[in-house]
Amino acid sequence: MNNRCWNTTSLVASLTLALLAGSALADGKMGTATVKGKISADGKPTPGAPIAMGADKFCLAANPKPVSPQGKLIFADGTLPYAFVYIKSADGKLDLGSKYTPPAEALEIDQSGCMYKPHVAGMVAGQTMKIVNTDDTNHNIHSLPTKNKSFNFSQPKKGMTKDLVSAETFNNPEVMVHIKCDVHPWMSAYIGVLPHPFFDTTKKGGEFTIKNLPAGKYKLAVWHEEWAPQEIDIEVKDGETVEKDVKLAKK
Repeated sequence: MNNRCWNTTSLVASLTLALLAGSALADGKMGTATVKGKISADGKPTPGAPIAMGADKFCLAANPKPVSPQGKLIFADGTLPYAFVYIKSADGKLDLGSKYTPPAEALEIDQSGCMYKPHVAGMVAGQTMKIVNTDDTNHNIHSLPTKNKSFNFSQPKKGMTKDLVSAETFNNPEVMVHIKCDVHPWMSAYIGVLPHPFFDTTKKGGEFTIKNLPAGKYKLAVWHEEWAPQEIDIEVKDGETVEKDVKLAKK
């Protein structure tokens, strides 16, 4: 084999190895451990006055019963919805040492009943976002990030959608990004942007489940709009399910 052919073969082999290594890195490190539990409040919330929606006839008709601010909600057993629960490294970093490819499925934020749904959500940095208006009234979506590019646009008609991709979406880890509506000031949402997929948002019962976590030592972090954040040390082993209940103090 002459030198030219050998150099070409070596170059192709090197590029192939580099691509394979990049692909393996992009796939991230997944595991078989699970962390689950409940998030509750250590005390009673400050009562929130019902949201005044009378300025928009559509919003008022869509909510015939009084609606409380979502961040003020607490269940009868003291558990909390809308807590964002996520994993950090043992030394408190968001980066766990592997690069994770964002899921193909977009994070959808719907403007429905004159509220953002979901109120709290998580996404992997770089994941597509889909903004939807299912209400027959004008809505606006205005993000207020500190580490990502902001967006601010209106969707005045029912059925309008907008996909935020590439540079338009959130590409940098940030906990949390606040989103508001400049038309309806009570509309508010929070998005946790992470470099990995190990997170969950509590719903009824304050329950969360984080799956496919690699074995190791971590910090389990909790954020809530109305209650003080908290972090606890955890350790998980392959195939193990660790249960951790966390009680949040008042801010």
